[in-house]
Amino acid sequence: MTNAFVALMHTTAAYQAAVAQLLIGEANFVGKQLELSDWKPIQTTNEAKVEVHKPIDGLTGTVETGGYYVHVYHGHLARFARRNDREGLNRNQLSLLETLRSQKAPGTNEVQKLALTWLATVGLGSNGVESAVLDKAFQIMHRKLVLTNQAELLGPEPPPDKFVSDMVGGPETYSIITAPTKVEAELVRQKHDDGRLQFTSRRGPVQVKGERAQRISRALGDYRSYEWLSINACIAEYGVRLRFYQGQKMVEILLCFNCFDILINNKPGNMFRYAQPELLKVMREIFPGDAELKKLKPEEEKWEGIYREMEEQLRRYEAKKQQ
Repeated sequence: MTNAFVALMHTTAAYQAAVAQLLIGEANFVGKQLELSDWKPIQTTNEAKVEVHKPIDGLTGTVETGGYYVHVYHGHLARFARRNDREGLNRNQLSLLETLRSQKAPGTNEVQKLALTWLATVGLGSNGVESAVLDKAFQIMHRKLVLTNQAELLGPEPPPDKFVSDMVGGPETYSIITAPTKVEAELVRQKHDDGRLQFTSRRGPVQVKGERAQRISRALGDYRSYEWLSINACIAEYGVRLRFYQGQKMVEILLCFNCFDILINNKPGNMFRYAQPELLKVMREIFPGDAELKKLKPEEEKWEGIYREMEEQLRRYEAKKQQ
């Protein structure tokens, strides 16, 4: 069975590039069909901000130009709006366009009313909107973008831990973390001088050996340890510094046990929320009796619920592919 996590996360540069071209093509098509006087055709991805969602979202993404915001959802146009009014009339475009798409015939009064309402959000009022433009609006709603070679562009699914490897900086860094020849742990106190990250040592560093070192490496190398879809808005207070060695090569990791922030060689990674209980337990074993470690509360282990949710997202994704 397809791993739900991989299905949720997997994409490739080839897929992103192909979908970006489809999104730009759709934006240009709509701008031309509606005969917008200020629409400037997009020639390359350098002329617009293009965001492509992961394949599990269906063919979905956005295009932002100097004057317009375009959103495609599961292959259908979901928004085509002037950027200066994204929070006004455009707010309800998604439901409006879905209703318009559900209509079967272009010439009815209901369809024309819906089309006029939508066209008003891009600056085309009821005065001077020709019936031909209304018909084009109806046709636009019933277009669906299709990527015929998606499987080829995505290629074989990678192993789940590749995403951790990418997050920490690549295979070499991942290897040093997961198969080190030496591990050191240190309790630190973060300083706030001149806005730069600086630390003073509280205890250690001490060398971590045997099973404890393995538990640390295993927790940090496991894709299930991290939040992949959330962004942390907390201000981190890093209290643990870990160093992993392979010969002369070293990787330094800083951990905040309150908000689960992690720095790998001074670069932020995904929150290690689901590894926090195990890592906190190991730190307490390495530094027994430390008052600050005792105050910390282990985060509830939520792997089971999180991955049930991923399985459900995968089920919905595969069901949509069959439609």
